[in-house]
Amino acid sequence: MSSIRVGWGFDAHRFGGEPPLILGGVEASSERGVEATSDGDIVAHAVIDALLGAVALGDLGSFFPSDDPIWHGADSFHMLDLTLSELAAHGWRPTFVDVTVIAQTVRVGPIREEIRINLAAGLGLDAGAVGVKATTTDGMGWIGADEGIAAAATATVESFDRAEMVSGNTGLLGVLEGPRRPRDPDWQAWYQSLNAESSSKDPVRWAAALRDLHHAQHVDGISPALTAMMRSLRSRLLPLVAQQLAIDPETAAAAMDRALSQSEPPLD
Repeated sequence: MSSIRVGWGFDAHRFGGEPPLILGGVEASSERGVEATSDGDIVAHAVIDALLGAVALGDLGSFFPSDDPIWHGADSFHMLDLTLSELAAHGWRPTFVDVTVIAQTVRVGPIREEIRINLAAGLGLDAGAVGVKATTTDGMGWIGADEGIAAAATATVESFDRAEMVSGNTGLLGVLEGPRRPRDPDWQAWYQSLNAESSSKDPVRWAAALRDLHHAQHVDGISPALTAMMRSLRSRLLPLVAQQLAIDPETAAAAMDRALSQSEPPLD
């Protein structure tokens, strides 16, 4: 039986560094930047802090100290990858994240959905399991004076049995192993649907498309273009599966093949 924990994280930076301003891996401003050791992505940093706190592994500063040159200019999503690997090594995985950006003039609304999708992909979650909000301080304090920006995050994590995950019942493997959708009799519509999933930023949709292509390849055969799409989807999913399971790529590839081979027949 899994165990659930909740963590809370926070990060803040002063304006003044080199542009651009990055929030959740998305450019929020091409004219402003923040003073930071890494790329200054406060959204990613708050999420990392929350995840580490949920598992009582320390905080952002203890894992990525600002006085260590290795983190100077570092990509915050690389730091998030390392954090997820550390969680997985201790038998934990994220299940939901909620972030609030606190700023006086920076507008999050126009890029909210892009941040959600980007974070979900980085966390190996469905976009519906990531919340992104924003607020101001109504002109109060240093944020209200537009001197800087902050973010707070809450994350839930659950414990998992790594052997159970490798069997393909959860996560992206669960999607690969799930029911195949019937092929649309309109080939063009089916192709457009697959193309939309392939070009999305949601790994769950990539897995669903790969599963359906795998089935079509063995039943009817697929065109060279769809074969290339299948290879592309597989290459994008492989490191994410390896990350979710905390296993090496070779083992992850075998787990993906096993999940696809166990996928259920198409729905009538």
